[in-house]
Amino acid sequence: MSSRFFSLIALLCLTSALHAQTEAPSHFQIYGGYSFLSNSLNGVPGYRQALNGWEGAMAFPSWHGLRFKVDATGYSGTNLGAPQKPYFIMGGGQYNRRLEEKPFL
Repeated sequence: MSSRFFSLIALLCLTSALHAQTEAPSHFQIYGGYSFLSNSLNGVPGYRQALNGWEGAMAFPSWHGLRFKVDATGYSGTNLGAPQKPYFIMGGGQYNRRLEEKPFL
């Protein structure tokens, strides 16, 4: 029973991977997620508290493999009773190039 279940899971993972390779590249790339940071912003040893946060990124359509990308991250929490709310905003270029791999025999 368990070997059939694992075979079914492996088959589903394999077919989704094959399908993902045949899709056309997207024009925009959008990402959102959760972040966790060990707070060491105040520099006090032994008082590192966890900060919960978020992440978001957007990459614009590419031109010859080069695209502009904006990434923003924010965290919130407390440390020694003081609120901690650092934010980071980054931007820059992202270069994508597909490489073809060949085995060496």
